[in-house]
Amino acid sequence: MWVYNAADASNDYLEHYGVKGMKWGIHRATKKLAKATTREQADKATARLEKHRTKITKKIAKLEKKQPKLEKALENRELKTQKQAATYRRKSAQNDIAAARLESKAYRQKLYGSAVRNRRLERATRYAADARMYEAKADSIRYRTEEIQAALRQNKKYVELYNRGLNDIDSALKTYGKAYMRNAKAAQRSSRKK
Repeated sequence: MWVYNAADASNDYLEHYGVKGMKWGIHRATKKLAKATTREQADKATARLEKHRTKITKKIAKLEKKQPKLEKALENRELKTQKQAATYRRKSAQNDIAAARLESKAYRQKLYGSAVRNRRLERATRYAADARMYEAKADSIRYRTEEIQAALRQNKKYVELYNRGLNDIDSALKTYGKAYMRNAKAAQRSSRKK
């Protein structure tokens, strides 16, 4: 079921209530297993549940295999990010200082309208622009790290969701098994009484 949440205009999104990757056949098979009256119906529903269980188990294994790679990429990216961001921040600070020095020197000399003063102010402006460029680069590096972190969180979320689906299948099979055993015992008791 898709629901459009418009409570917050800055946070418009569609939200899906359900388990990603959960097939409708799982829901149908659990219902059919619960309502099964013959052994054939129960076997068919159980086979479907086992098929879905196998698929989900493969998906979980694939996601768990991907997890260490993402963690390693995040670790490498964080180290690289720290170094590069520090370099860019240092360059930005140096350019800010150089720009401030050139501006103050130009104004102290009181060479109004002179070519020397204008060149110094132009260089100061270039240094300031370079400083902003380095800050932007540091921000973009942080953004790439956040992308990897988001992928890691999403991977963990999917593993959790698939495990929840797997637990639902297991509980359906367990419930059916208990009911089957109760019915079998009741049938044995009734056959003994005859």
